[in-house]
Amino acid sequence: MTAEFKLSLLDCDRSDPLADFFDARAAITLRGVSHATAFVVAGRDLQAFATDLGRLAPAADVSALLLGGWDAERCLRLQVTHAGRSDAAVARVWMDSDGPADSLQSNVETEFVVPFAALTRFSMDIHQLVEQRTLGDVTLTGEADGNE
Repeated sequence: MTAEFKLSLLDCDRSDPLADFFDARAAITLRGVSHATAFVVAGRDLQAFATDLGRLAPAADVSALLLGGWDAERCLRLQVTHAGRSDAAVARVWMDSDGPADSLQSNVETEFVVPFAALTRFSMDIHQLVEQRTLGDVTLTGEADGNE
């Protein structure tokens, strides 16, 4: 079963070269159902996450962690660790999912296995968006266990 995590950079202050914050949205789609959340993230945090992703392939003891939102309002946690196989990693997603205005937020937790080639593309795409201060989407796709 395919799982897809999409990170969208929606806005940033491109007029200020020192401004380092992006309005972002994350979505996870599994079994045809999507959950999403909006948050603010620093470009330097995205760069650090993407750099850590690049270190995953050769070293099993490294992990990459992306947190979205501010302290008490944390609404996203994406952690990627080595899967124990030489060619894959496990992406674990936790988020407070935005719902319709008349519903309550719900917590979503899932994990999926991602080939290192997909992690490399995801990492490079994040670096490119942040370095160029370009708005857009990056997607990480993998295989989820049927028990999720």
